[in-house]
Amino acid sequence: MKNKAYSLVISLATILLSMTTGDCFSQAFPFVDTPIKVRDMEYISEAVEMTPSQIEQLVEIYDRYARDFAVIRKNEIQKFEDALNEAMKTMNYMDFEIPPRETVENLIPKAQRAMKATARVDGVFFDSCSEMLTEKQNQKLLSFRIARELSQYETVVFELFEDINDGATSNLQLLYDKIGCEPDEEIMLILETYNKRQLKGVKSGFNDIVNVTIEALDQVDELGINGLGMYSLSTMFMSDETALEDLKRRAGILLEPLIEGASEMSQLNWKTWKQLDGLMQEEDAQQLQFTFFKKSFRSVMRSSYPISSSFTRALNYDAITPSQKNNC
Repeated sequence: MKNKAYSLVISLATILLSMTTGDCFSQAFPFVDTPIKVRDMEYISEAVEMTPSQIEQLVEIYDRYARDFAVIRKNEIQKFEDALNEAMKTMNYMDFEIPPRETVENLIPKAQRAMKATARVDGVFFDSCSEMLTEKQNQKLLSFRIARELSQYETVVFELFEDINDGATSNLQLLYDKIGCEPDEEIMLILETYNKRQLKGVKSGFNDIVNVTIEALDQVDELGINGLGMYSLSTMFMSDETALEDLKRRAGILLEPLIEGASEMSQLNWKTWKQLDGLMQEEDAQQLQFTFFKKSFRSVMRSSYPISSSFTRALNYDAITPSQKNNC
């Protein structure tokens, strides 16, 4: 976690609040109410290079998908949203409180069922598309399928991972696509493997968050701090050094799987970037390095901006010869 004493004091509460009242839950979960859009379908048809006949079939497949999604929208998704809205009504926004155990235990399975329902309907859509495509087209479709599934998890997981390890939240597929490089089969295979491993890691991270939240509920019960708000918690533990140290110890144990998961994601990003860097054209590689480092090493990159700017201005001096510039 970020090196802030206040964060350490309320680590247990933060885990719970982030799963119920915080941004990474109450704002990130609208994805379950977001079907594949018509514009997404149009983009997929162009990127996969579908024939007129395939596009005609795609329209029929999408019509079925829209009907199927409407069904889960009225069932699993609506049940989750209703439970979330009821939970939000009981929250004290002036002093965020640790939510009751029953509230958390009611929300989590409903969220999971909504996610599974969305994944199921999405899966039928992509399977139906896959049946009419060639092997080469399916390779292109796979990246869209993984990206769609990844979107179900990444906001929630990255919201927490970002506080642990900035390097865990980069998405090299998106960074690479923004450069607009010419297609390269070897690079595409590397990114395909990367996307699959990233999806697996994000799913694992989400499961870890759920498990940690349940374990945090046990710790809250044991500490007897149910219903306490942030101010009460900070006052309680800051005034008792022994209690504070015990809370830090408990939080450290709870956060271990999240720290490990963030580290694994960061290592995946680093190793994949190294692979791409060795295969790309120099100018493209430099651009990818800059955007990747800017995302993964924010504090270092922020401090480097003044130096980079000064260095660029120095190279523009008339006294600097072309040969000297080339040696820099």
